[in-house]
Amino acid sequence: FIDRLAETAEGESLPLMVAAEGGALPAALAAARRLTQSGATALVDLGPSPSWLADLFDRERDVEDGDLGLRRDLSTALDILPSTGRELAADEIGPLLEALAGRYDFVVVHAADWRSPAATRAMEEMAALLLVAPAAEIAAIEARARAAYRDAGLAIKAVALGAEAPPRERAA
Repeated sequence: FIDRLAETAEGESLPLMVAAEGGALPAALAAARRLTQSGATALVDLGPSPSWLADLFDRERDVEDGDLGLRRDLSTALDILPSTGRELAADEIGPLLEALAGRYDFVVVHAADWRSPAATRAMEEMAALLLVAPAAEIAAIEARARAAYRDAGLAIKAVALGAEAPPRERAA
């Protein structure tokens, strides 16, 4: 699914949301890391970000004033924007995604709940929605998302929790 999305981007910025019924940050991270192989990628966590996320940042890279609080992933060329312990407000989403779309080929947005106000607002900017769910609930969750966004023209896919993540690669 991720590889097909990367192929369809054709030089345009491609926004993708990875969400779940209860958190999908590892899946969002895996998807974003995979997309770095096809172009500049940023991961936005709508929050609140878990404390372990800071363990993934390159601490030697200083954040410059224009960098939107982005941090570099230690394993790849991925830039990560954590939410700093709170969920982003819905009115912050549009300008943030617009700014990122101008700088990145791919913008992956993580939402712990695809129905939250921030996720609903972000969905207005998305090209695709990847839902992470327990295997027994995949069909039902995908059906609910398709019904909720039937007029949005989104590519929607549900995958099982714990699906194997792509291997990490060190950025050159």
